[in-house]
Amino acid sequence: MPPKRSGKAGKAGKGGKAGPTSNLTAEEKALQNQKEMEEVAAQVMAVTQQLEKERNARNYSQMERDQVGQLYEAANRQLEVKRRECLLLDNKVEELERRHQADIKVFNQKIKALRYEHSLTQKEVRSWGENILANEVSEHRHRNAETKLDQMQSHKIV
Repeated sequence: MPPKRSGKAGKAGKGGKAGPTSNLTAEEKALQNQKEMEEVAAQVMAVTQQLEKERNARNYSQMERDQVGQLYEAANRQLEVKRRECLLLDNKVEELERRHQADIKVFNQKIKALRYEHSLTQKEVRSWGENILANEVSEHRHRNAETKLDQMQSHKIV
């Protein structure tokens, strides 16, 4: 690093010696060098502290960014789990709906079969009733005819 210039414009009015440094004694040069070294050390300390603050701020920002990333990944994993659960539930609902529709179809077929069986039974009962009625009517006519015949024969005999 090149040596610092001691004759700066800002220092000329502060009561220091103005002029070239070659007129200074060795002791004054040593004091001036010591002051410059102290100033440089103070600047180095300030820059080091600033660097440490910046590192801490960067580490904090990095840590927050990592936490946000982890939370984002965890949320995405949970979202995928919930999506899979929803798909499973949707599939289950669809399967239950298909089964329900099949049950309804079977039930309707049973109802249709029972109605057909009922209509056959009705026809059978109606036919049976009509046959019995016809038999009873013919038997009644036959008895009436016999009764009339018996009455006529009994009138003839008397």
